[in-house]
Amino acid sequence: TTFIGMVNQPPGEVEDGEEHQTLAEEYLAAIFDRIAANQITTSDEGDKPGGAPGAGGQAESPSTVTSPLMKVLRKALPIQQRPMGDDSASQVLTSLDKIKDLMKKNQGGAGGKVGTWNTAVNSEIAILMCGTICKHAMDIFNSLDKIKVSMDCFNVIIKCIKEAIIVTGLMDQKESCDTLVCTLSNLVGFSEANTFALALPDSMRIEAFRSLADIVLHYPDVIQGAWTHVFRCISIGQYFALQGSSDMEVMRRFDRAGYDLQCNNVMRKSTLLHFFEVEGLQLIDQIFAGSGNMNGQNIVMFVSSMCAVSREELETPIFKGLELILLQRLVETVYHNLNRIRMVWSRLWAVTSAHLVGAGCEDSEGIAMYSIDALRQIVSKLLEHQELSNFKFQDEAIKPFVSIFRQSELNQVHVFTIQCILQVVSSWNAKLKAGWHSILACVRVACKGGKSVEVVEAALHIMQIGWCDCEEISQNAALFESLKGCFVCVMQGKHVEHQRRAIEIVSGGETGGTQGKISLLLEMGNAAFESDNSCYHQAYQAMFKVFGGEGTDVKFVLDTCIRMLEENHAPLVALAIQHISQVPEEMLSDRRKQIVPLIVNNIESEDSQVRTAVADFLQAQVKPLLVESQIRDGEELETRLEV
Repeated sequence: TTFIGMVNQPPGEVEDGEEHQTLAEEYLAAIFDRIAANQITTSDEGDKPGGAPGAGGQAESPSTVTSPLMKVLRKALPIQQRPMGDDSASQVLTSLDKIKDLMKKNQGGAGGKVGTWNTAVNSEIAILMCGTICKHAMDIFNSLDKIKVSMDCFNVIIKCIKEAIIVTGLMDQKESCDTLVCTLSNLVGFSEANTFALALPDSMRIEAFRSLADIVLHYPDVIQGAWTHVFRCISIGQYFALQGSSDMEVMRRFDRAGYDLQCNNVMRKSTLLHFFEVEGLQLIDQIFAGSGNMNGQNIVMFVSSMCAVSREELETPIFKGLELILLQRLVETVYHNLNRIRMVWSRLWAVTSAHLVGAGCEDSEGIAMYSIDALRQIVSKLLEHQELSNFKFQDEAIKPFVSIFRQSELNQVHVFTIQCILQVVSSWNAKLKAGWHSILACVRVACKGGKSVEVVEAALHIMQIGWCDCEEISQNAALFESLKGCFVCVMQGKHVEHQRRAIEIVSGGETGGTQGKISLLLEMGNAAFESDNSCYHQAYQAMFKVFGGEGTDVKFVLDTCIRMLEENHAPLVALAIQHISQVPEEMLSDRRKQIVPLIVNNIESEDSQVRTAVADFLQAQVKPLLVESQIRDGEELETRLEV
């Protein structure tokens, strides 16, 4: 029975129908405390073999556990009830000494015995217990700048905070857990909020970081929303390990002992720097490598918090290069979590890709290009996995490139982005599959007017691979139409050399067959003509050259020529009439009634080439008709004469 349950019991009734009067709450509290101090046991709950003797000579019951934290909590409750003023250093010191002595006794030290502690089986009481120990731990922490403590005493404080974090995390007390994690990370001394930690000895700051890393490695589930404090500490800790020996400003802000050594020309590293250069970096590596063992909810929170801290560093960088640390760690984290189930991976990638797109659109070219390269590394790792049916993760992986290309205004970012895509296509052409949709979308944007020569050249390389060496595009109608649109966009630009290159690619490829090639060259020629680009004539000539190839369907050729006559583009009409003139008579006879009127309509064209082509066609077609007519007339005259 819990105290709250004891107080809230409903009133009973006596035989005459009158209700009991409940006892005063203070009286019930005194009774409950006496029962809790000397628990009532039945005969089958007596001394058990192997059981450790508890308080009052009773055996340890199943409802008790041995935890220093619980013992500290029970003894801290009376201290908690005493009001503490602003100048509480002496009171906190007294509390600290008591906690230290109690924990020594409870651990069997200083002649003490191993004690037993009651577990809170009621959630409301457990929450109150958590709040009590958290407040007491925070009171001690807030007084560290007023009192001096030994290393042994500091270890007690760290252990108290560490266990409080675990308990509050397990009890889902997010606010208390967040406060305690922030407290522990501040003790490391890499926070701007609490500068007094810099005055602590290096050994204390090292112990604080070890405890923080131990919680992250062994109890990641309890941290919940406090990951941002952890990542702020980790990010600066790694930067300190890499730059602390050469950057005086870093020493001045985070390593007072090392700074004093340098100022006094002592060629020796501080204990703190030596720790972070070796063991500290190893612990940080273990934290990110261990992310693959987290559950789905925790890994999403882990990555979300990492991206949030990385965004803070991008917006307000403390040191040059600090903003790149978490970007690279993000790549490592994604790599360690590639085998996640698709539902978790989709949430993970949504957070990661959004952050990389934002970083890739930064005004700083260095940061933007670093983010794009990080994205390229992730995509390369992703493409090593086989795409499953009904999942289009290749396409999702490439989409951030498209977003960066569209949103960024920096030419160097455009060049680097399209070059990264080209590298991905060159290396993983056979595994891109659904990823071609996003690739061609990016290529189409690159081919539109206004982009630099380097961008269009890289886009043409991608188009050549897609046109000549990609079965996925040749077998997918939607992808084929998208690729054709890219070639048409090139013809609408202003780079004549690139347009000629596009015509050569289409003419030399096999994708789409003869008919697909003819249709595309026709569209490319029309696009160039409408954009007043001089290379339209080359596109038409390449098309008619394909007309004369082996295996060409004459019916399709005539249909295409009729389409060209109907579109009424002067240079195209002239070429169409010239090609029709070369079609064998037996193949043209069935379509003459449809073709001849279209040709005759151009007899008064303003283009001299069209008028000449019409005249040549009519002469070639009418002369045989006149000869045939004369022969028929001569045969009739001869017949009449005979009659």
